[in-house]
Amino acid sequence: MKTFDRKFWTIFIPFLVVIIMILYFPYWIRDKLFFYEFSDMGPIGDTIGGLTSPFIGIAGAVLTFLAFWVQFKANEQQKNDLKDQRKREYLSSFETKFFDLIRLHRENISDQNYTKFGKTKMELSQGRKVFRVIYKEFEECYAEVKKFHKIYGENFLTANHRNKLLSIINKNDLKIDLNEFALIDLSYTILYFGVAKDSEAYLSNKFKHKFKDDFYTKLITFLKLKPKKESEERYNCWKYFIKLNVEEIKLIFDVIYLNRRIKGYDYRLKHINFFENLSIEKYYGGHQHRLGHYYRHLFQSYKFLYNEHNLGGKEKYFYAKTLRAQLSNYEQSLLFLNSISSLGLKWDLNPEIDPETNKNITLISDFNLIKNVPGRQILNLNYKDYYPKVDFEFDDN
Repeated sequence: MKTFDRKFWTIFIPFLVVIIMILYFPYWIRDKLFFYEFSDMGPIGDTIGGLTSPFIGIAGAVLTFLAFWVQFKANEQQKNDLKDQRKREYLSSFETKFFDLIRLHRENISDQNYTKFGKTKMELSQGRKVFRVIYKEFEECYAEVKKFHKIYGENFLTANHRNKLLSIINKNDLKIDLNEFALIDLSYTILYFGVAKDSEAYLSNKFKHKFKDDFYTKLITFLKLKPKKESEERYNCWKYFIKLNVEEIKLIFDVIYLNRRIKGYDYRLKHINFFENLSIEKYYGGHQHRLGHYYRHLFQSYKFLYNEHNLGGKEKYFYAKTLRAQLSNYEQSLLFLNSISSLGLKWDLNPEIDPETNKNITLISDFNLIKNVPGRQILNLNYKDYYPKVDFEFDDN
């Protein structure tokens, strides 16, 4: 801020003109009344003194005002300098914390590793490549859950859960299929926790108020029949089984499920005791130890940014983009799936409430967190149907 701004010069220039006129006034009198001797100009001097005294007083007042004006402007400048300094200090402190969160996010990614049997041997995936492998597993799980639903899925939802899902759909004005919404949750939850023995009780507890008992208990048993690929013969037996038509699958599975508690039961399929698949290591071992901390940290990072009320909307979005740039396409695709499952609804579809503004904290929609997902669909699910407010990259094409 300038001390001598336009307002100052608007006052000062007329004042300067008046001062010059006052100083010139005696000479002007003498020149106009040249027949006077200076000794005879006493009365005129008294007259001039009487006339100019008020002006001189006013001039003094104006000079005093100008002195105060300059001091006032200097104080304002100092206040603004302090304000700018505090803002710079705040931004420096915020950015230190924010970029620490980004550093931790990168560490979370670099710590990821997943060893899995590939086409012919065990293969180690590390870093971002792990998310691609997990995403591919979700594709398989979702296809198998849908096939199971086709056989056993009539009226598979409890009344309370159906109403809850409908409430979420209506509240967000979504144009999506209710059963599809529920099956995504089923598939993602199974992918996340797995169907190993230590996860089965947790899954049952998670599902018992959402899905009919006969449906989810059968589904868990159904997916337990899928072994790790290292067990090549048994895995090929599963592949043969899952490709059968729905009538044949139902016939075989009903027998296995009915006798599931009988130790040593023998059910041959392709010369393999298919029943024994229930007791060997599972294909869906779960990813809670990989994804749990990852999503908690990512959510808290965006929540931290949202709660910085000293930042404007554009500033927040700039930092949100900086963090989003760290996410690969597969990470954003998995974030989409996480956010529409019961494990991640608070991201957007069933969000927390901001206590200060009483508004929904819709992080994905507010910050376009899944803007860069590849294509318009994932497994025939339209991204836009679930997140109509997100400005997707494909919208620009």
